[in-house]
Amino acid sequence: MARFLGMGVVALLVAFAGCAAPGTMSGGMGNMGGMDMGSDGAMSGHSMTSSSNSSLDTGMIEPGSIARLAFTDAGTYAIHCHPHPWMKQNVTVEPGAPSEVNVDIVDGSAASDYGFQPANVTIAPGGTVVYHNTGKLAHTATLEEEA
Repeated sequence: MARFLGMGVVALLVAFAGCAAPGTMSGGMGNMGGMDMGSDGAMSGHSMTSSSNSSLDTGMIEPGSIARLAFTDAGTYAIHCHPHPWMKQNVTVEPGAPSEVNVDIVDGSAASDYGFQPANVTIAPGGTVVYHNTGKLAHTATLEEEA
């Protein structure tokens, strides 16, 4: 179920193939829409909510999976990967920017190969960052604090 989250984050959706009935997602905000197609062609997803200290963590995003963060309030938000804290990203929310931005999460044989690509993104208020884990390890997209 989707819930309003702190620090301007409206909803987070982590999608995995085969986790819900095709085309369904319900909760406090109703049908989330925009569900991703899994490798088996089924639409599915899970949602997450923030903790009491307004931190936000996608949980582990397994290789080949995606996660979405939607931001409502203008500002700059610092993101990192919890198990790989040197992986950093800034999300800037400002009017006139695109409503959706795709980000690849990558890893490799050296720590310098790990990262969010691109490392800095700009989206419009109400826009969504879609995280695609293209690496071989599980990662998170964790909201640190407003930068």
